[in-house]
Amino acid sequence: MPRGIGRGGLRSESGQSGGRYPDGPATLELIEHPDTAIIDFTGSPHFGAWLEQNCPGKLVYTETAGCNSVVLESTDDLEATARAIAHSLCQASAQMCTSVQNIHVPTAGVAVAGTLVSQAQVAAAICDGVDFWLRDPRGAATLCGTLFDSRVQASVDRYRQLAQTDGRLLRDSAAYHNPDYPLARTATPLIIAATEADRDWYRKEVFGPVSFIIANESAAACLRDATDNVRACGAIASHVYSTDPDFLARAVEAYHDAGASVACNLMGVPINFAAAYSDYHVTGLNPAGNACLTDLAFVSNRFRIVQSKFMGSVRPSGVGR
Repeated sequence: MPRGIGRGGLRSESGQSGGRYPDGPATLELIEHPDTAIIDFTGSPHFGAWLEQNCPGKLVYTETAGCNSVVLESTDDLEATARAIAHSLCQASAQMCTSVQNIHVPTAGVAVAGTLVSQAQVAAAICDGVDFWLRDPRGAATLCGTLFDSRVQASVDRYRQLAQTDGRLLRDSAAYHNPDYPLARTATPLIIAATEADRDWYRKEVFGPVSFIIANESAAACLRDATDNVRACGAIASHVYSTDPDFLARAVEAYHDAGASVACNLMGVPINFAAAYSDYHVTGLNPAGNACLTDLAFVSNRFRIVQSKFMGSVRPSGVGR
């Protein structure tokens, strides 16, 4: 049987991507133990990169995080599309490795059932979609859960201040009342308007309920920006909405060239699960991780073969002839 240690704990073991550990990673003693041969880690990109570079002689499989994106080119049903995206912004308060962060929309707008709808209307529909999912306090509690760490709230507050200073706040974040846990730390999605000039804001993982609706000059520019981010920062879940088969083909090719999986036109289902559990999760082809967690190599590469051979009739007891 292969020997190893289990997954490295919470997705953000360091609290924030690139952050420092308050007391050191809890698994370090196990990682460095000579009997540990296999390491499975899901957590912060900072510690995941350290594991990939500092564990000689051990098999290391990482699944960390990236800038998960949506490219919205056209749709037959804006409300359903907006609600699908909004569900991802709400689910687990965007503390999942598959949570959407960057939503790319052409500046000229989006074709909805053949009619051009402005970028501002699309942004408003996504904000309305969030409000739809949060309309019932008990439903909001089930969907959003709580913030696992006070540093997540601090990140929300920091980006709110940035957005307010520049007049970019599309939807403010606020605590919601959890009827079962009135003292729970909660925050609804913060949504910020951005352009490509704001890459310093969105070209990194912002852990927690912070997302950006990014105005790109065209659908092609949306796709280019999103896939450039995959190459630079990684991605685990990517989405495209389009009624144009040619654009869908170009989008799939672009994401695949960048080393990312992509889901097209998902509606009516929780889109955070588009690349988890049932599908290939992570690819190993971008900075969000070095392995695909459900392909054959993830299983077969854990096993190694040893053999023994003997000359003559003298063999250890118990070894067959």
